[in-house]
Amino acid sequence: MRSLVVSILLASLCFAAQKKGKQTKPPEVAITEVNCHREGSDVIVDGRVTVTGDRPLKKLQLLIDFLGSDKQLLQTKRGEVDDGILKPGEEAEFHMRVSDPIRAVMYSLRAEEGDGRELRLDKAGPYAIE
Repeated sequence: MRSLVVSILLASLCFAAQKKGKQTKPPEVAITEVNCHREGSDVIVDGRVTVTGDRPLKKLQLLIDFLGSDKQLLQTKRGEVDDGILKPGEEAEFHMRVSDPIRAVMYSLRAEEGDGRELRLDKAGPYAIE
């Protein structure tokens, strides 16, 4: 009888622990608009980002990962969105022109601050290159 009570208590504790799973943190930056197309021997990436986190971001940078047809990483390019401080809720435009990565058909985005701290990004892709 005692072992039955102990096993029921243990089972209920295990079930409660499973329900309390780790919650994901909200993104700090959101892509509100993005467009990428080829122009001659270059690829042009334009868009807008919004700071969705609760703290200002210093020297926001975007990293563009160019991907092949099998989603294999071919090349990464880094570009600065804003060299100042972006406050929560503030939007910023970005315009980047890079040499055309051969065989790239898609791209995805990552964000980081000027000090190298990686940021959580909403709507990171992958997107098709037009």
